[in-house]
Amino acid sequence: MTSNMRFAILFAALVCGQAFGQASPPVDKRVPFAHYADKNRGWHFKEVIPDPEPEEMPPPPPPPAAPPPPTPAASAPVALKPMSSAWIKEQLPRYLDNAIDDPTPENISAYLYLQKYAMDASERFASAYQRVTLADANLDGTVSRPTWNAGGFAFDDAAEKAKTNTLKGLAQEYGLWFFFRSDCEACHVEVTALQGFAQHYGFTVYPISIDGKPMEFSPFKEFKADRGQARLLGVEYTPSIYLVKPPNTFLQLSSGLVSATELETRVLELGAQSGVISGEKYQTTRADRKNLLPSPGRVTLAADAPTDDPQFIRDSLKKMLKQP
Repeated sequence: MTSNMRFAILFAALVCGQAFGQASPPVDKRVPFAHYADKNRGWHFKEVIPDPEPEEMPPPPPPPAAPPPPTPAASAPVALKPMSSAWIKEQLPRYLDNAIDDPTPENISAYLYLQKYAMDASERFASAYQRVTLADANLDGTVSRPTWNAGGFAFDDAAEKAKTNTLKGLAQEYGLWFFFRSDCEACHVEVTALQGFAQHYGFTVYPISIDGKPMEFSPFKEFKADRGQARLLGVEYTPSIYLVKPPNTFLQLSSGLVSATELETRVLELGAQSGVISGEKYQTTRADRKNLLPSPGRVTLAADAPTDDPQFIRDSLKKMLKQP
């Protein structure tokens, strides 16, 4: 074989190899020996091949929407009885508007007649109301407080006597703690009213000095320095007055200036509220005697009670007036 033939064979092999390399299929990196199969890229056998990205899952479908609540059927308007009080209350403004917008004799006359009917009905109610209250002592207002002057004065005198007796009775069991400071100007004013109240009803006053010092010109010469009583009772202001019956009764009457008359009222009102004064005794101290029905929380009716029956309601409430 000549040298020309050898050269031709080598040249043909070289050309075929290049063509074969260019036509090689794309490398699948997921097959084994991927680096070797992709040798045309060069020296890359240490290259890290990333893992294939996971396929995204479609989001779950939204939950089915709740059905809308059923629309309540519109209730038909209740027809009002013609010429009843509810009917007149609804129709009278309409009749007035018609008379103003179109002041014909017919429209004005219709409004005036309807208005007269309403006023006459009101007058009949007032007359019947008066007859019923006069016939029932529980409803008669003059039982609580007479309308004529002589009767009112008699009630005032009786209430004043009962108030005096009640407060003098309390003074036999209770004393007054008077908290003050030596530099408290209001305390100097309060001590005069307190002295008059205490002397009139016989209360013993126990002055307690918050700062441990005496109050100049005080009619109460003897006093006690505070030993924790103020902290125990939560005294924040001076002067402060407490109705006291050791060991357990401490009733705050005032924080700040009060007159002797106001101090009387506070002893009675707060004493009744706390149970120091009985409800029956408290009522005697009032110039207007009230026969009160119980509060709504104390009204008890059976579940099957005929509450639509006016006679039943009247008898039930009348019975409650006689209960303690």
